[in-house]
Amino acid sequence: MKKGNIAAGACGFLLAGMLALPAHAADERSTTVTYTEGNRYMIEIPANVLLSTEKETETSITASEINISPTEQVEVGVKDGVSSGTVELKRAGSTETAASTVSLTKGGSGIQDGEAVAVFKGQATTAAEGGTLYFSPLPGDLKAGTWTGTIVFDISTVTK
Repeated sequence: MKKGNIAAGACGFLLAGMLALPAHAADERSTTVTYTEGNRYMIEIPANVLLSTEKETETSITASEINISPTEQVEVGVKDGVSSGTVELKRAGSTETAASTVSLTKGGSGIQDGEAVAVFKGQATTAAEGGTLYFSPLPGDLKAGTWTGTIVFDISTVTK
């Protein structure tokens, strides 16, 4: 008989323990589920631009892939090589220089120092702002030789 009492007591103890657990019918729990895709972009800037002494030269900054957060944009700016709106070209083997005005519009004034020359937003592969650079003609009386200048661009993602 003792075995039956022990078993009954154990069952009673378990039932009492279960009743002690708080259980509320209106209790709710939630789980937030998230995923973050990082910004991804491929900006294409021509490696070479052949200027002219006869006419304005234009070149485009484009993108082959853009996937940007709606709160951000990709900005292409000039880091070095353009000063007061002009790019300076040096004649190889000489100290002579020539200049071309770099602008964002045909026949326009030079770009400002620190100005964004192309802005990409969302998933658009064409620039929402800028994107085309115009170079004024070089002087027609340049001496024979190769004249070279370099523009360094800075590409960054910034908050709108």
